[in-house]
Amino acid sequence: MVLQRPRYIQPLFPLQWYQNSGTQVLQCVAQKTGTSAWIRLGLSAAKSYALALEKPLYGFSTLEVIALNYANNVSGGVNICVLIESKRQDFYFQLFDHQAKPLSEPRALSGADVAGILKQCSYHIIGDGC
Repeated sequence: MVLQRPRYIQPLFPLQWYQNSGTQVLQCVAQKTGTSAWIRLGLSAAKSYALALEKPLYGFSTLEVIALNYANNVSGGVNICVLIESKRQDFYFQLFDHQAKPLSEPRALSGADVAGILKQCSYHIIGDGC
């Protein structure tokens, strides 16, 4: 099946086909930032393609993507703490093992709460909230 994409979708959602262990994968990423409307639009486009092509859809949080990238390129066996500044008085926070498997749920915490958690263990701290 040849995927025909309307012209108006191309600038918003770059699509890329690639092979992964013999399986053809379509990657659809929403690249605009700033509002949740862009996120909803990106998710709707991804769901539409998955339904039309009768393929499974997998989603990843920003925290997971940052941890996966770090684990695949740098980690060296040390657990990971991803910290993203929320532009308020708190941080988006999640702990991962050295293979980027979640050790905690994603949460929004104050700086003091994050410091209290991190005193208990050794982690590589990554993200823009470091």
